[in-house]
Amino acid sequence: MALGLRFVDSETLQIREEFIEFTIVEDLSGENLGLFILSRIDKLGLDVKLSSGQGYEGAPNISGYLSSA
Repeated sequence: MALGLRFVDSETLQIREEFIEFTIVEDLSGENLGLFILSRIDKLGLDVKLSSGQGYEGAPNISGYLSSA
């Protein structure tokens, strides 16, 4: 799985995207993917309450569509 962040740079007010990591995720259920993403956000020291949205490109499990759970 690839993890990246899209955010507004507070200095330039430009939208930026940054690659964070590639990682192996064994359990692809929506619940596990959600927990994985939240754990990485916490590990990066980011406050999820400051996020304005989430996107899951190509990950129907996270949205519940055809979930493998």
